[in-house]
Amino acid sequence: MRDTYTRHVRVYEGIRPLVAPLFCRLLRFSPTMLPADVQTPFLLVSNHNTDLDPVLLGASYKKHMYFVASEHALRGGIGAYLLKKLFAPIARQKGGTDALAAMQILRKLRGGANVALFAEGNRSFDGLTEPMFTATGKMVKAARCALVTYKLEGGYFTSPRWSKSLRRGRMKGYPVHIYTREQLASMTAEQINACIEADLYENAYARQETEHIRFKGRDLAEYLETALFLCPRCGKVGTLKSKGDRFFCTCGLLAVYDEEGRLSGAPYETVLAWDAWQKAQLPALLQGSAPFFEDAGVTLLQITAGGAVRKDGGALCMCADGIGIGDTRMPLARIADMALVGRGRIVLTWDDGHYELRGKKDFCGRKYLLMFRHLKGIL
Repeated sequence: MRDTYTRHVRVYEGIRPLVAPLFCRLLRFSPTMLPADVQTPFLLVSNHNTDLDPVLLGASYKKHMYFVASEHALRGGIGAYLLKKLFAPIARQKGGTDALAAMQILRKLRGGANVALFAEGNRSFDGLTEPMFTATGKMVKAARCALVTYKLEGGYFTSPRWSKSLRRGRMKGYPVHIYTREQLASMTAEQINACIEADLYENAYARQETEHIRFKGRDLAEYLETALFLCPRCGKVGTLKSKGDRFFCTCGLLAVYDEEGRLSGAPYETVLAWDAWQKAQLPALLQGSAPFFEDAGVTLLQITAGGAVRKDGGALCMCADGIGIGDTRMPLARIADMALVGRGRIVLTWDDGHYELRGKKDFCGRKYLLMFRHLKGIL
């Protein structure tokens, strides 16, 4: 085991100085380095908004860290094979409780290794920090390690979760607090979680109000319909589309998304404000005729130890009592958890099995997730 750890350290510290500067230039990222004498081992906890955030955290600390990654990113392909072989990331199953990942994190920390974890587990669709893992405080207490909170700014507009491309603006990262083992020993798990939430809270649009950074790119509005699904003018679901920098509805609504992330011509100037409005409309959607959501051309996959296996396919629909696709019915009461991968792939735990729902490129899985959370009383 020690030989394996030594190999991971050598690979990481050999590749890092070659790769990190390239991505810092690509994303215009300016890191504030962690102090060389930071107490180790530590759990580094960061907010999360781009797929390249692990590289950016690596650019912020010269020594080795293990990273916690979503299981789907480590499934199949030469890229996933190399990631697992060279860096041995800790896999976490989205859309389900993953006690195995927590145990692996604890094992690494107790063995003296540093671990980096994205506390939200999900990238933001609207620029607001997502809810944090509530088990993080308990892990810190159990590991008796130091805790570093590291904040990334500018990631939401550099790579909006709903978009298909990167934009060039400005990003930066810096350690907010470094909590020693001694400090943490006198804190409860709940107090540790509260510190993490306060340290990493980000409102990208509030920051843009003062900084006015331009994030330049092509097709700035494309796939915005994977985040915003309800038209504020006609009140219909699924009628919003995008092309280039335009976002429009069949009712005639037309908005233009600019380089500062704002929508001109729409009732709501920001994705954040529009999203807050559509979330507030979820109870009203329940009053309509069932199903209230429906999408054609969706595939249901079962995730097994050997990979993803097709189980069913056809039109996906959602009613107040659950989800249906093809001949498969998933009652709400038997769906333990649900999450999203990328722009719109739904992952869920149903009857102790793990499943994935894949639609077309513009498929809005988010509306199903938000309604699921509303029905479960966790939105």
